Amino acid sequence: LSPVYAECVRSVSRDVRPFGAAPDLLADQITRSGVSGRLLLQALHLGIEVINTTDHLQLSRECRRALLKMLYCPHCQGLTQSKPCMGYCLNVMRGCLASMAEIDTHWREFVSSLEGLSAKMHGDQDLEHVLLGVHMTLHDAVGQ
Repeated sequence: LSPVYAECVRSVSRDVRPFGAAPDLLADQITRSGVSGRLLLQALHLGIEVINTTDHLQLSRECRRALLKMLYCPHCQGLTQSKPCMGYCLNVMRGCLASMAEIDTHWREFVSSLEGLSAKMHGDQDLEHVLLGVHMTLHDAVGQ
């Protein structure tokens, strides 16, 4: 094709739209699924950072002592089957992990959002589903 003819076809195709709405439909579907995938990946990276941060939580000396006492004191006395008092256990956990409780609501919302996004990605925003349907969309567009 000559460059002049190619330019003529390109300029007229915007008005004539020989393939109907197929190009816009494909672009929209691929864009939405790509955005969802990128958003999920970014959210998972954020989740990993939060987990790594909380995994390396530094406990105070008092908390380390209380946890040690709670877990191992019965063993030191030869009472290997004895479990710590439930009240003591709850008090130690509340005192030592109080700062972690602050993120609980936010973490639950984060996980819920990930579940929602993941569910959307199994529907019409599933990139694999979109790409598997490209040939039919193109077939229909060429047949118009």
